[in-house]
Amino acid sequence: MTRRRYDLLDTRVIRAIEKRSRRDQTRPGERRRLQTQHKRREWPSNRPPSLNEIFRAGNLTDTFYRLKSQGGPAPGPDGVSYDALSHREVCQIMRQLSSEIVERRYRPSRPRYVPISKGPGRGTRRLSLRSICNRVVSAALNAALSPFWESRFSPRSFGFRRQLSVWDLLIAVERSILEGGRTVIVEHDVYHAFDEVPIDHAMAAHREHINDEQLLFLIDTILRGEQADARTVGIDQGDNYSPVALNVLLHRYLDSQFSADEASPLMFRYADNIPLLEHSVPEARQAADRLQTLLSEIGMRLKDGKNQPVDLRQPDSQVKLLGLTLRLESNRIVYMLDEECWRGLERGIQEAHDSVGPSETANAVIHGWIEAIAPCLVSLQMEPLREKILSKAALAGFREVPKEEVRRWLQSSRDRWRSYRDHHGPWGKEREPSLVVAVPSGDRGPDRECIDESRIPEAGSADPASVDAGCPF
Repeated sequence: MTRRRYDLLDTRVIRAIEKRSRRDQTRPGERRRLQTQHKRREWPSNRPPSLNEIFRAGNLTDTFYRLKSQGGPAPGPDGVSYDALSHREVCQIMRQLSSEIVERRYRPSRPRYVPISKGPGRGTRRLSLRSICNRVVSAALNAALSPFWESRFSPRSFGFRRQLSVWDLLIAVERSILEGGRTVIVEHDVYHAFDEVPIDHAMAAHREHINDEQLLFLIDTILRGEQADARTVGIDQGDNYSPVALNVLLHRYLDSQFSADEASPLMFRYADNIPLLEHSVPEARQAADRLQTLLSEIGMRLKDGKNQPVDLRQPDSQVKLLGLTLRLESNRIVYMLDEECWRGLERGIQEAHDSVGPSETANAVIHGWIEAIAPCLVSLQMEPLREKILSKAALAGFREVPKEEVRRWLQSSRDRWRSYRDHHGPWGKEREPSLVVAVPSGDRGPDRECIDESRIPEAGSADPASVDAGCPF
């Protein structure tokens, strides 16, 4: 049976879209109504839903309106946005789309590629923007299968996970250092993770858990995109299901290969960032070699970086982890900012000039950056930091950045991190501050053991599940 390219919408619908005035577009307050009316369905975690369950026309319609309520990315190659479609047109298109999927005639359209900067001197990554129909299909698949995969993923995997954030990974690393004595850290990155995904291996990982051939056929169709069987390597970064597919692949070929035994190397993973923790530098190097071997077996590899294992027990030692710099000081992990993070803020503020609302975008960039560096704020003085942020904004031409808002953002982010770390970290209130990390003889004079006696931060309300607290720049 031939597959149909679901590229442009029906000509009649396109014509109607072009004639519709702006009064039909989403008005203020309508997003909240859409979110309430089209709530996310609860999908099972003990089994994968069937294709017919996921791609009912009604569920596709609900998915469309959820995406619309979230704002969604820019229009795809067909130029159609969520606001351009009436409810009647949405229902008509989703019924047709459901039939295409069930009859195995659905095929994604060609995406529009947008280069996204990775930061100064780090090149760009390619984000793919597809049509609304493609987004709806992938979003529906992601929503339906995520609970099933969540129940199977490793507890040491944190990227693209519901209710998990960078904060959770940082706290897990702290526990391993302070409680497990694994003070040697090295962080590796998977080279071009999305672009180098071997699709056959990704599908093999799916088949170990899913038996529905129709559903597997659709997953394969989404991963291969408009190129179909000609595409064997690489999935679109920007597709709703791609992060889950990457996690499924790396869970099967990486996460599950590192045992939970105390004697084995300790590997954490945040998407394609992989911190390794060991007791000694030679053990950390062996773990990195094993990691490279496992990746090479599926045609992937680590970046050719210069990352070397760092023993935090050594004087003045520090290591970069997910954009933040950390060190072990008086038996407590301290996070610090480096120049790369500041350059990221400068770049983000400069790029705000190219947006529709430069001032609002600049404020959002500053707020997001502050949230990302929250773990560093505990050890920094707020006022000098605020003045430096405002100075960089002014140099970029944004002198109207609200000073009091920046102060509030700094205090709020710091307090939320303190509260979350206090509750979940190795120094939580349910634990006595008696953790000891052995320091090599001669490193700290007569005091051979460092026992932390620092204060327990005050508790406050915090919900960092939505905070990606690593330096994103």
